[in-house]
Amino acid sequence: MKSLSKILISMIFISLTTNCTKNQAEDAKEGVQNTIKEYKIMGIWESTCQKSKVLGLSMREFYKFSGNGLVKATELYATEDCKNSSARIQYEGKFQISDKNHLGENSRYIDLDYQKVYITPLSKSGTSLLKKLSFCDVSEWTLDTKVNLTGTSNRPTCPIEHTPQKIYDITKIEDSKLYFGAGKSKMDLASRPMELNKDVFFTESHQRLD
Repeated sequence: MKSLSKILISMIFISLTTNCTKNQAEDAKEGVQNTIKEYKIMGIWESTCQKSKVLGLSMREFYKFSGNGLVKATELYATEDCKNSSARIQYEGKFQISDKNHLGENSRYIDLDYQKVYITPLSKSGTSLLKKLSFCDVSEWTLDTKVNLTGTSNRPTCPIEHTPQKIYDITKIEDSKLYFGAGKSKMDLASRPMELNKDVFFTESHQRLD
């Protein structure tokens, strides 16, 4: 069970014991504001096992919300049951939570600001496949080593989401499940979804996202 008071105390302690720059202080302020508005979203969430369209046979998506820090990861697997990890696509950035909306309790508008994207090979077979494909026009891949693809994605040879980009979405926690908005085009305020996609949901996870 998440505790708002424990989360806030931890964040305040860190901010007071760290020599903060102006940007770090602003990040800490935004993090406290996010936590007050929806502390239940803080932590790591994972999707069910899904069929993969990029590399691997299956995939699972993860989100990590911490203060105002954001990580979205797509883990790719060599089997159909989300076992034997091959590679991970990881987007990093910041997020901001707005006030409650028309969907009621535990529902918020959320802005996801993805600033960087990386791919990390997680197995020997995954490393070999990335090399064989010269995936994203990168010929050298090393096991467990992140490759920065920021600004070079979303091309025929690099079929991952363009980064940097900002997504305007809606979210709700209901029955211990995290939902996002329906629809694919969320790249401006006018395209922000007004309804939830109930076909895809996320549950709390113990996965590490470094």
